[in-house]
Amino acid sequence: MEERSETGQNTSNIGHGALMASLLAFDPDEMDRSVVSLRVKIEDVRQSVPMHRHVRGQLTLASRGSVICELDNGIWLVPSDAALWIPGGMAHATFAEPDSFVTYIYIDSAVAEMPTEPGTLQITPLVRELIQHFATIQPDYIEESAEGRLARVLLDQVSGLPFEQLFMPLPRNERLRLIVHEISRRPDNRDTITEWADKLALSEKSLRRLVLRETGMTFGRWRQQFSLMTAIDELSKGHSVDAVATQLGYKSTSAFTLMFKRTFGKAPKAYMRNRIGRG
Repeated sequence: MEERSETGQNTSNIGHGALMASLLAFDPDEMDRSVVSLRVKIEDVRQSVPMHRHVRGQLTLASRGSVICELDNGIWLVPSDAALWIPGGMAHATFAEPDSFVTYIYIDSAVAEMPTEPGTLQITPLVRELIQHFATIQPDYIEESAEGRLARVLLDQVSGLPFEQLFMPLPRNERLRLIVHEISRRPDNRDTITEWADKLALSEKSLRRLVLRETGMTFGRWRQQFSLMTAIDELSKGHSVDAVATQLGYKSTSAFTLMFKRTFGKAPKAYMRNRIGRG
């Protein structure tokens, strides 16, 4: 029988594949080192892990491909130039597309001052290399060794990275979750609020009120948030502004650029150059 997450994500392959198998075999809370890591290669099919939690905080890095994490407060994409920080004890699910490479860094909150809220950390080239190297180290490394010193350098670097909260708030209402499922499946869906109200058998006024009450955003701003998340993810992979605008269903590149600039104060190319510069 097909299983789905709370957002309607297809999770029929839960319990199978490298991602789930690796996490079942690796319990970060059983490790006695301050920092431990796990790296998983996703090959032919989309894989997922259902809602779970652990005491340690978790950094999720997609060195290749696309990874989405579902938290209680929303849907988070993991751009290739960033890592998603999930504080310890916070429930989360993971969805990885085919041909992805996922690295997890589990951090003991007692040894590092990390944010108490989830968010994306903009990864510098140095931190990326540190993470990729650290992911090759066995979790039983000696604390007072070169590996232990590397772990401390990594913690020091990670704790000072730029932090942002770019996510799509996840409503409790089942009808609104249908919208989340549809636009995550088809980012080019540009249905208007009137069209969505008709689909959900609601008046447009009722839908506007429901979205505002559940997400704290207007319908347009809430819908736009997913476009922004997807745009940054795709742009960070090197895709052109034209290609991203088309993928998101915009009628013209200029319309997409205007939306992006109104939000971030910079056109997409300038914004991404600035992200790289901060790294």
